[in-house]
Amino acid sequence: MNSVRVELLNLNLSIRQRIEQRERELQAQHERVTVLEREKATAAERARILRDMHDGAGAHLIAAIRLVEQGRAGKDELLRMLGESLDQLRLTADAMHLPAGDINALLANLRFRLDRRIRASALPACAWSGKRTNCRSCRNAPEPACGTSSSY
Repeated sequence: MNSVRVELLNLNLSIRQRIEQRERELQAQHERVTVLEREKATAAERARILRDMHDGAGAHLIAAIRLVEQGRAGKDELLRMLGESLDQLRLTADAMHLPAGDINALLANLRFRLDRRIRASALPACAWSGKRTNCRSCRNAPEPACGTSSSY
């Protein structure tokens, strides 16, 4: 009877050791899968950024080249188009470093990068201070981009 009990204890110990070993193997495999998923997500994000760079800046550069080839590009027009290409590249590169899902950081970065162009445009000035005041240029917008109130 004693030998059966010892044999059962040894069998239980052996099973427990195999279960613990299998748990360690499963944990290690789970960690490898997690790393692979993270790497896959990073690769997909890089591919998206490259597409954005190609589509955005590439379109601006191609348009600038066409204007030069056709002899229709003045110095100012060419500089404007190249500046837009550079802005597009900067926005895309900046997007790589923004926290995921942080719309405030995205909009602040967009405002920073486009501020020079906004000021140079013929658009009416908006209050960027964040105060909830009337903005004549945004009154008809359901949610003004300038951060001001659309109520009178």
